[in-house]
Amino acid sequence: MGGGGVDIPQRNLSQELPQIFGAFKKQELPLFNNQWFNKQPLLAESRTAALAGLSDLPMLQQQIKDYQAQLQGYGTQLGGLLPQFGDISNQVRGYQGDLGALLPTIQGYEGNLGDLLPQLQGFSGEIGGYKKPIQGIVDYLNPILQSGGALTPEGERTATQEAAARNAAAGMATTTPGLFSEALNREQYRQQRYNQAYQQATGATGLLGQLTGEQAGITGQEAGIIGQQGQLAGLRGNIIGQQGQLSNLLSNILGQQAGVIGQQAGITGMGAGLTGEYQGLTAGAINPALQTEQTATGTFAQLLNPLLSYGSDLFSSNQNAAAAQSVAGANKSSGTLSGILGLVGSIAAAY
Repeated sequence: MGGGGVDIPQRNLSQELPQIFGAFKKQELPLFNNQWFNKQPLLAESRTAALAGLSDLPMLQQQIKDYQAQLQGYGTQLGGLLPQFGDISNQVRGYQGDLGALLPTIQGYEGNLGDLLPQLQGFSGEIGGYKKPIQGIVDYLNPILQSGGALTPEGERTATQEAAARNAAAGMATTTPGLFSEALNREQYRQQRYNQAYQQATGATGLLGQLTGEQAGITGQEAGIIGQQGQLAGLRGNIIGQQGQLSNLLSNILGQQAGVIGQQAGITGMGAGLTGEYQGLTAGAINPALQTEQTATGTFAQLLNPLLSYGSDLFSSNQNAAAAQSVAGANKSSGTLSGILGLVGSIAAAY
């Protein structure tokens, strides 16, 4: 070795690689292209189908996006309907409240009218009680009027005795003038009785007619009250019917509102489905192409294994050579140092 260092030669990549790569290009690569890749019908068909799927992918994706946009537009329209349903529902509830407030008022009127009926019936009964004695007077006077005021036997005796007393005082008793005077007095009594009966009957009949008119007026008022009660009952029934109609309308509106919410949920679900379909369609078009390319590249990668193995072997050889050279150099340095130390020791011992 002399005084020089340890020299272990390393392999040269620039010299060896062209030879290895030249053999790969001349043998392995043409064999892969001509005898395997281009002669695999299933791989070729898969690649053609994958490329066709990729070419159709943008059109299909655009169709899904268009459909999604339509769904979003429809969802926006449905969302605009919900406040309208809410406004209509509030209006209907307001109408129901107004109608409900009318019912106590109408029922109060019905109660007031119902209280008037017994009062009017009491008035009519009182008038009927007044009419009975008056009718008795009329019934008593009618025979007198019908007889022209004919005197009763007692009345005739009274009229005759009164005229006879006057005649006797005048000295005309049992005379023709006296008898004529008696007959004239009886006639005066008769006329007087007739006139009194006529006046009394006229007054009683008038009063009886007035009471009958009042009683008829009360009967008319009773009929009017009963008619008003019927009208109020009809109005109350109409209000109750309208309340029922409003309740049905409100139920219908709430049902439509729930239907819109359900449609919104359905649109959301359809949108999620379209998103999944979009992703699935994209993956379904890309994955076959990737698998086809991975099949080719994987096979090609296997062809590169010898080159990669060569490179790894070259790197390992050079690392081992460098390590060996380092160890040899270290050993040589250690031997030289030991010799020097020994020489120094010998010289020291000699002195």
